[in-house]
Amino acid sequence: MILPARRRLWHGLLLVASLAAPASAAVRLEISGAPEALRDNIRAHVGELPAAADEAGRRLQRRVREAAAQAAEALGYYNSRFELDVERRGDDAVLRLAVEPGERVRLSAVDVRVTGDAGDDPAFVQALSQLPVVPGAPLDHGEYEAAKQTLQNLALRRGYFDARFVRQRVEVDTAANTARVELLFDSGQRYRIGTVSFSETPFRQSLLETMIPFREGDPYDSTEIVDFNRALLESQYFETVRVRPFPDRAVGRQVPIEVDLEAAEPNRLGLGLGYSTDVGPRTQINWRRRWLNSRGHSAGAQLELSELRQTIQSQYRIPLSSPVDDVLEFQLGLQDEEFQDTDSRRFTLAAQRQTRLDSGWRWVLSLRWEYSDFRVGDDEEITKLLLPGLSFTRSRSNGGVDPTRGDRLLFSTEATHPVLGSDIELQHVRVGGRWLRSLSRVHRFTLRVDAGALATSDFDEVPPSLRFFAGGDQSVRGYAYNSLGPRNAEGDIIGGRYLLTGSVEYGWHFRDSWRLALFVDAGNALDSFADDYKVGAGFGIHWISPVGPVRFDFAWGVSEDDLPFRLHVSLGPQL
Repeated sequence: MILPARRRLWHGLLLVASLAAPASAAVRLEISGAPEALRDNIRAHVGELPAAADEAGRRLQRRVREAAAQAAEALGYYNSRFELDVERRGDDAVLRLAVEPGERVRLSAVDVRVTGDAGDDPAFVQALSQLPVVPGAPLDHGEYEAAKQTLQNLALRRGYFDARFVRQRVEVDTAANTARVELLFDSGQRYRIGTVSFSETPFRQSLLETMIPFREGDPYDSTEIVDFNRALLESQYFETVRVRPFPDRAVGRQVPIEVDLEAAEPNRLGLGLGYSTDVGPRTQINWRRRWLNSRGHSAGAQLELSELRQTIQSQYRIPLSSPVDDVLEFQLGLQDEEFQDTDSRRFTLAAQRQTRLDSGWRWVLSLRWEYSDFRVGDDEEITKLLLPGLSFTRSRSNGGVDPTRGDRLLFSTEATHPVLGSDIELQHVRVGGRWLRSLSRVHRFTLRVDAGALATSDFDEVPPSLRFFAGGDQSVRGYAYNSLGPRNAEGDIIGGRYLLTGSVEYGWHFRDSWRLALFVDAGNALDSFADDYKVGAGFGIHWISPVGPVRFDFAWGVSEDDLPFRLHVSLGPQL
């Protein structure tokens, strides 16, 4: 009998002995003579090998041979030969599999047909033309199964819930190294959208129905169900959204849709801190009332404070045909800004209709009244303007805080005349574009172009917000914010009638969260396109933080004799 104390001692000695013992010898598989795809498939079929070399016996060898044969036939190698030897290398056992794949079986005839309503469906016509199972192609059972899955998935997405394979067959002639494939897919009749029912919400039924991208009786398409779900979330009225079709409850092949919604908390308050060399440290406080009433009206306000600019702005939004794609917004704003030789105080009232098109473009039709009290150099003016305007923008990217591909395009115009109650006649146009492309997520190329033109009956009365200035983080780096433009007789920067700037940047992603950039910026604010242009160039170190890229750009104004240097720091995406 072993006493308890001795038992614990004995267990401890056994543990130490097990830790001190050498690790079990390994079993490894070496494959020769097989193409890479076949080699990978053999390893996948064989699976995990034993950890002990003494287990490399006949049973394991038989398993390897059978798995290799199955892997070869799956890729169309029906006449393969295998030789398997076991070699001892020290404490290891090596299974050496020599493969003679032989000639690969090819498809001599392929008959893939779709009957039923899907026979004339353009989505199925396109899918059939892209299937990899075609005459002359090597037989690949994985591609054959993938083709079947493609048809089944498309049927579910397009509402053919009774679809089935009437015939599915692969005939292999190993002597001739040929195969015949026959697939007959009967889609049956296509189901249609039925009634849409909503859970209890604080909103009117008519408001919720404006976000439905389909009508009752339309052919079923699951992508429209997804679009419906996304539109409800984008409205920001709801904390949770779940749109559920029920094909098994269909009556007369009409699929009922149930929508479960949970309203979001109406009030949302946010605080933001940031920094850029253009405006220095800044603080932003945002308040938003995501919904005010059952009609979906919303409101919001923002306060931004920085050394050069102080802004307060508020909005009231009314959904029109859709709370996501068609909105009427009223704005009220106050801004006090100071830069270079300019002081400006603005009060604005605006109404604008914002509409998003199916193409991704967003257009804004606006009417803005502006009261500006400003000083440029030694000249002080007060100007009142009523400005009808129109703008088009489109932004696309592959998402994330640091997209690798995308573009942003802008066109805007405003005009006024004394007959509208404005102090001066004015036409203002602005266009711009940004393009981002990446190669292998390592090399990144960014192109930026901005241009503008101003025509007016009295330039001296044009507020600084409508004149053109250049220089700064988002313009020509190497120069201070709004430090480029025409000057008066005293040398004060007064802004120009035209703007033309551009930038080319190359980025090299040398670590997971770090990028090195090289850039050249050029352009100016001008009174004539024949005026001098300024060039800035340099390099940057960009940190990809969880909230977006933080850019440290070291830039020199290479157009100047004294080669001024400026460090630009900014946060946020480049698009």
